[in-house]
Amino acid sequence: MSQLTRSLRVRIGADFLDLPLAAVARVGLLVRVSWSGSDAQGGPLLLAQTDHGPVAVLSAAAFLPGALPSPEPAWAVVPAGSEQPVLAFAVCEVLGFVQSPSPAVLSRTLLPTVDPLSS
Repeated sequence: MSQLTRSLRVRIGADFLDLPLAAVARVGLLVRVSWSGSDAQGGPLLLAQTDHGPVAVLSAAAFLPGALPSPEPAWAVVPAGSEQPVLAFAVCEVLGFVQSPSPAVLSRTLLPTVDPLSS
């Protein structure tokens, strides 16, 4: 029998990631980007201000194996236990809290695809 864990659901492109709350130190809206570029994989690389202070924002793939780069980053997620509290990864949207199966690991699910011509 699996236990449920409270997680923070975020969206990166068309993918959802359920991040166990214990894995998240803080989340901040990207208020002001002072510099932007791309990493070696084409993901975002930003220096930005959030409502919690400055952060260096990397692609989610730098922190989460298998994650795709965020095409339109709007939020920064600082992982818990990070030795560098100003390093964060980019996500498109923070969707809120969900219950995820334990053990508390990152789970990746795809958005359901809908054919707009089928309706």
